[in-house]
Formats: sequence, structure tokens, C-alpha cells
Amino acid sequence: MSVAMVNSSTVMGFIQDTKKFNNCINECFEMLDIDGNEEEINNLYEVIFKRFDKDEKGFIDRMEFESLIRELMLAMACGIGDLPVLVALKEHSLLMKAVQHELASLKEKT
Repeated sequence: MSVAMVNSSTVMGFIQDTKKFNNCINECFEMLDIDGNEEEINNLYEVIFKRFDKDEKGFIDRMEFESLIRELMLAMACGIGDLPVLVALKEHSLLMKAVQHELASLKEKT
């Protein structure tokens, strides 16, 4: 686990880099795209499906998953705002990837 200072521009910059964002979405989608039978997971999926399964096929495809993650990340950016916030990050989380993206962008500029 790592600790980093983030603000809305950290998350927004990551989302706006569509190539990097979509690569991360693909990684996450592949990792989560499993057929589990656990009741809790199914209940959670049902709520998510109602919101994001736009074509009502009973599963969330990659495009719908991208829409879900984009909406969550934008809400996170809005909630964080412009003031820096100190957060603990899991190694492979999307927020960690946003921080890594920002650091790489800053290195490219110098």
C-alpha cells in the first residue's frame, strides 16, 4: 500500500488520457470478468446491472464497464475537489494508476 497526495486534476488527467485510461479499463475488465455464484456478489451485480447494463443483456460489456468506471472516477474527482487529499492506495487500484499517470506526465515535462 502507498500513500499519495491527489486532487481532482490527478483523476481528470488520467481520464482524459483515453489511451491509458482504456488500457487500464481493459485490465480491470479482464480481471473482474468472472462468473461467480456467491449471493452477495450477485446482489451487487444486480444493482450495477440495473444502472449500467444499457442494452439489458444481463451482463456488462467492456463499453458499459468503461462508462461505469468513468462515472465513478469523475464522481471521485468531483468529491476530492481542487484541494490535495492524502490517500492510502492499493497497488493496482485505478486511483493508484491515476497517480502513476500524473507522475509520468510530470517527468515528461521536465
